[in-house]
Amino acid sequence: LKTLSYTLISFVGPLAGSFIGSPIATYFGGYETKAGMYLCIVFSFFTCISAFLVPFMNTLLSFVICVFFFFMFANCMMPILVGLCFVTVEPSLKSSAYPLNSLMCTFLGNFPSTTIYGYINQKYKATDKKMAMRCVMNYIWMNFILLCITAVIRNRQEAKKKLDQPKLKEAGTELQVQELPIDQETQAVKKEEKPEVQPEEKQEEKPQEQVEEQPKPGKKKKKRGNK
Repeated sequence: LKTLSYTLISFVGPLAGSFIGSPIATYFGGYETKAGMYLCIVFSFFTCISAFLVPFMNTLLSFVICVFFFFMFANCMMPILVGLCFVTVEPSLKSSAYPLNSLMCTFLGNFPSTTIYGYINQKYKATDKKMAMRCVMNYIWMNFILLCITAVIRNRQEAKKKLDQPKLKEAGTELQVQELPIDQETQAVKKEEKPEVQPEEKQEEKPQEQVEEQPKPGKKKKKRGNK
């Protein structure tokens, strides 16, 4: 019964967390906003609480409920964390961000958990059987601390960007003001270069053309005499 219950929890808990976490994140604006980061912190806090309660559960039902909430809240923040990993990183580093994230999770999470659990279990098995479980389950508080640190760093970066935006706007307006007198000078030069006497010359040329086109009366008389 214990193995069956654990297999069901390990399958249903992460599945429920992935289906619950994504709609909640989209409801609060997605992982690109500040709400996505705060949701990760909230999910991490409930994950830490459920992990803290697991070693103190003596009955099978209470143990199953705490482990279910542990898996569910842990997987609720996974879609948001993946999105934040791609948003906060520069475009040139996006291809290597998620592989590095999975490598660090394996190196700092999965690998030391088994060795630490085995070492503490061998050392304190005679005195306290649940000491190893307490140490491993409370190791997840590091996730909560690191998420709080990343939230502080991200808020500082956004505050710096907001302070830099007015400076950039002022610099842009100064450049526009500096360019304006140059444009006015060029327009004045173009106006001076344009000839103002062109319409009068055209009016004088037209009657000359008409006079040249009119046939002379003397030539006509000569043609009549020849005929």
